[in-house]
Amino acid sequence: MAKPETGYAIIDAASEPDIFSLLDECNPPACCLYSEPLQPDMAELAPYLVEVTEDVRKWLDTRNTPWGMVVYTTVTMRELRHHLRKFTMVIIPGQEKPVF
Repeated sequence: MAKPETGYAIIDAASEPDIFSLLDECNPPACCLYSEPLQPDMAELAPYLVEVTEDVRKWLDTRNTPWGMVVYTTVTMRELRHHLRKFTMVIIPGQEKPVF
Protein backbone atom coordinates (compact mmCIF):
# COMPACT_ATOMS: atom_id res chain seq x y z
CA MET A 1 0.00 0.00 0.00
CA ALA A 2 1.37 3.41 -0.98
CA LYS A 3 2.22 5.89 1.72
CA PRO A 4 -0.24 8.82 1.73
CA GLU A 5 0.97 12.24 0.65
CA THR A 6 1.29 15.05 3.16
CA GLY A 7 0.92 18.72 2.24
CA TYR A 8 3.61 21.16 3.33
CA ALA A 9 3.44 24.91 2.91
CA ILE A 10 6.66 26.75 2.23
CA ILE A 11 5.91 30.15 3.76
CA ASP A 12 8.14 33.17 3.28
CA ALA A 13 8.10 35.14 6.54
CA ALA A 14 9.40 38.21 4.68
CA SER A 15 6.15 38.24 2.65
CA GLU A 16 3.89 36.87 5.38
CA PRO A 17 4.98 38.07 8.84
CA ASP A 18 1.73 36.75 10.37
CA ILE A 19 3.22 33.25 10.09
CA PHE A 20 4.43 33.57 13.68
CA SER A 21 0.84 34.09 14.90
CA LEU A 22 -0.16 30.96 12.97
CA LEU A 23 2.65 28.95 14.54
CA ASP A 24 1.80 30.20 18.05
CA GLU A 25 -1.96 29.70 17.77
CA CYS A 26 -2.20 26.44 15.83
CA ASN A 27 1.14 24.82 16.71
CA PRO A 28 1.43 22.82 13.48
CA PRO A 29 4.53 20.74 12.76
CA ALA A 30 6.95 23.32 11.35
CA CYS A 31 10.62 24.13 10.89
CA CYS A 32 12.78 26.88 9.47
CA LEU A 33 14.61 26.14 6.23
CA TYR A 34 17.68 28.04 7.48
CA SER A 35 20.15 26.45 9.87
CA GLU A 36 19.96 27.31 13.54
CA PRO A 37 20.89 29.24 15.52
CA LEU A 38 19.41 32.19 13.65
CA GLN A 39 19.77 35.85 14.48
CA PRO A 40 16.31 37.26 15.36
CA ASP A 41 16.31 39.61 12.37
CA MET A 42 17.07 36.68 10.03
CA ALA A 43 14.39 34.48 11.64
CA GLU A 44 11.81 37.18 10.90
CA LEU A 45 12.58 36.94 7.17
CA ALA A 46 13.29 33.23 6.77
CA PRO A 47 11.30 30.62 4.86
CA TYR A 48 9.40 28.08 6.96
CA LEU A 49 8.15 24.60 6.17
CA VAL A 50 4.73 24.03 7.75
CA GLU A 51 2.60 20.89 7.61
CA VAL A 52 -0.78 21.75 6.13
CA THR A 53 -3.25 20.78 8.84
CA GLU A 54 -6.91 21.81 8.66
CA ASP A 55 -6.14 24.96 10.71
CA VAL A 56 -3.20 25.84 8.48
CA ARG A 57 -5.31 25.35 5.33
CA LYS A 58 -7.98 27.71 6.69
CA TRP A 59 -5.31 30.27 7.56
CA LEU A 60 -3.68 30.03 4.12
CA ASP A 61 -7.06 30.54 2.46
CA THR A 62 -7.34 33.98 4.13
CA ARG A 63 -3.93 35.25 2.95
CA ASN A 64 -3.68 37.90 0.24
CA THR A 65 0.12 38.04 0.20
CA PRO A 66 2.48 36.04 -2.05
CA TRP A 67 3.28 33.86 0.98
CA GLY A 68 4.71 30.82 -0.86
CA MET A 69 3.44 27.48 -2.10
CA VAL A 70 2.19 24.06 -1.03
CA VAL A 71 3.90 20.82 -2.02
CA TYR A 72 2.59 17.30 -1.56
CA THR A 73 4.97 14.44 -0.88
CA THR A 74 5.35 11.04 0.74
CA VAL A 75 8.70 11.92 2.30
CA THR A 76 9.08 13.11 5.89
CA MET A 77 9.34 16.75 6.85
CA ARG A 78 12.98 16.20 7.70
CA GLU A 79 13.72 14.73 4.25
CA LEU A 80 11.83 17.54 2.51
CA ARG A 81 13.64 20.20 4.55
CA HIS A 82 16.99 18.65 3.60
CA HIS A 83 16.00 18.75 -0.09
CA LEU A 84 14.64 22.31 0.00
CA ARG A 85 17.64 23.73 1.83
CA LYS A 86 19.59 23.32 -1.42
CA PHE A 87 17.50 26.15 -2.84
CA THR A 88 17.92 28.70 -0.03
CA MET A 89 21.35 29.88 -1.19
CA VAL A 90 22.04 31.90 -4.34
CA ILE A 91 25.15 33.22 -5.99
CA ILE A 92 25.11 36.90 -6.84
CA PRO A 93 27.29 37.89 -9.79
CA GLY A 94 30.42 39.62 -8.56
CA GLN A 95 30.29 38.08 -5.06
CA GLU A 96 32.50 35.23 -3.97
CA LYS A 97 30.23 33.57 -1.41
CA PRO A 98 26.61 32.46 -1.79
CA VAL A 99 23.96 34.33 0.21
CA PHE A 100 20.54 33.43 1.62
